[in-house]
Amino acid sequence: MTILSTPGHTPGETSLLVRLAKTGAVILSGDVVHFEEQFENRGVPTFNFDRAQTLASMERLTGIAKALDATLIVQHEAEDIAKLPTFPESAR
Repeated sequence: MTILSTPGHTPGETSLLVRLAKTGAVILSGDVVHFEEQFENRGVPTFNFDRAQTLASMERLTGIAKALDATLIVQHEAEDIAKLPTFPESAR
């Protein structure tokens, strides 16, 4: 596991990169975005701490996901959460 600094929503916001033997790399986005389309339309909620940091964190996560061929999970999206295996499969 690697904790990724992804400020913007809050000053100390983090995301998590998990590398699983069978599943491969998975990025849990935390609160970087609340909806998948925010990555595409660069939407940043007005209540976020810092818009520029949020956009930079979004770029960072998508870049890491692409480089590692990782599954990027938007944690507020039920469809994304459903992509994750449940325990005990999630530990493999």
